[in-house]
Amino acid sequence: MKDSIIEIKNLNIEFSSENQKVVALEKINLDINKNEFICIMGVSGCGKTTLLNALAGFIQPTNGKILLKDNEIQGPGPDRAVVFQDDAVFPWLSVEDNIAYSHKIKSKYGDKEKELVNNYINLVGLEDFKKAWPRQLSGGMRKRVDLARAFSAEPELLLMDEPFGALDIMTKEKLQEELRKFWVERPRTIVFITHDVEEAVFLGDKVIVMTPRPGKIDLIIEPNLSKNRDMSIKSDSVFFDNVKKIRQRIKDH
Repeated sequence: MKDSIIEIKNLNIEFSSENQKVVALEKINLDINKNEFICIMGVSGCGKTTLLNALAGFIQPTNGKILLKDNEIQGPGPDRAVVFQDDAVFPWLSVEDNIAYSHKIKSKYGDKEKELVNNYINLVGLEDFKKAWPRQLSGGMRKRVDLARAFSAEPELLLMDEPFGALDIMTKEKLQEELRKFWVERPRTIVFITHDVEEAVFLGDKVIVMTPRPGKIDLIIEPNLSKNRDMSIKSDSVFFDNVKKIRQRIKDH
């Protein structure tokens, strides 16, 4: 029985202007299994965000195709949720209404959905702020709202584009731990874009390293770390060895 939920087949993406053609991605072939946590990383300009945008349906392949559960992705859909680097909370909605938004636009918001929203509010530690407005929250708290809303939508595929990149290191590491906890407790297929080697190794059960443009898959590593890990794993020799191997590979480019 096939385990893959995503199949990327011979994917090429080019961007053209009057003066030049830029090949962003070239010959990408990748299968992603259900409930895998995939981190994709590489130097700036390697096409990792382009790949995420193609998975989201925001841009179309020049050649090749992307299948989600055997159906070709041809545009955005409710089976995918995206968390961006910048805050995407609605300033005119409270914390609980932001998290409940996806259910309300689907006209599916009964007692079951209210309970689900409350569970996510509690999980991200915002139970004392559920009536608060986004302007009353810190950057880390707003990002917690983003995470809770994305998981609450229960997508087939959760896409995350450097969501912690603008945060200070302490907040960033705390949210990395919380995201791992989310994923362990409520498994979801996640594709997470980052340029941070330690973040990729800590979060992902598979790390994909891309070449500089045109972006190709250069290396796939499975860190083989404990599932219920926290920041203490960074002192583990296995963690260090994975980070070292990836950094050397990127340096060799």
